[in-house]
Amino acid sequence: MASAAMIWIGIDFSGNHLQWRDGRTQSAVWIAALTSNGSGLALRDVRRVQDLPGEGPPFARMARFLKSASFHVAAIDAPFSVPAAYLPQSGRAALLAAIAALPCDGRPFPSGAQLVTALAPDLGPRGKHVMRAPEQLWRRRGVNVRSTLWNGPRGGAPFAASCLRLQSACGLPAWPWMSPASGKVLAEAFPAAQLKAWALPHDRYGGADADAVNRRRTIVAALCERARLSVPRAVEEKLIASADALDSVLCAIAARGVATGALLDPPPADAPDGWIAVHR
Repeated sequence: MASAAMIWIGIDFSGNHLQWRDGRTQSAVWIAALTSNGSGLALRDVRRVQDLPGEGPPFARMARFLKSASFHVAAIDAPFSVPAAYLPQSGRAALLAAIAALPCDGRPFPSGAQLVTALAPDLGPRGKHVMRAPEQLWRRRGVNVRSTLWNGPRGGAPFAASCLRLQSACGLPAWPWMSPASGKVLAEAFPAAQLKAWALPHDRYGGADADAVNRRRTIVAALCERARLSVPRAVEEKLIASADALDSVLCAIAARGVATGALLDPPPADAPDGWIAVHR
């Protein structure tokens, strides 16, 4: 997927280490690449992380891909920080260092429980539903969000632990702490928020039942129209068949929003616990 052309990457992520196993054919981790196509966009590639070229475990291949590929912004569907009150005193650099120092016990990244214990031991072994500012924003707008300090059902802590470890491994700067004008950056995306912002079905589109498939079909058709997105027929079928593949495309659209400044909610001047990129 490397190219000198204007390109935006989207990654649908997972905090479940089993999804990153080599040879897994039903992985939830997908990567999409968008490029400009006249007045619209072209979906250049959609693939599972296991299909990235190179040797070694998929998580390591992902880190090498981000480090070496040519793109402007890569947006990941995972948290980039924790609530400001629980950040280490030295800020984001210390947060990355703290997660990078945690043992992995044969996994590619630390567990959500390790993150909670390291950053918020006062919240108990499973943590609590403490929300960051961007999570509070989308919760008020009616989107079901995860908390980065909750390691229970539908917890965001495993996502945060894995994403922060990936950022340490690839060594790339992240938005909004670094502007894309300075070079390629990573950014946080949230497909459900992007769909909500565009008045598209933002929940119950992930299943295998007919209603979920029809919702995905509606979303794909709307993206082709609204974003003037050109999608090869074979790839379109992938997006309709897999919500994870579709989410990676939504992340790539958010990445374009960061690169071009076309954001629904520009980040505040002071965003210690990060921000979620949503294309306006």
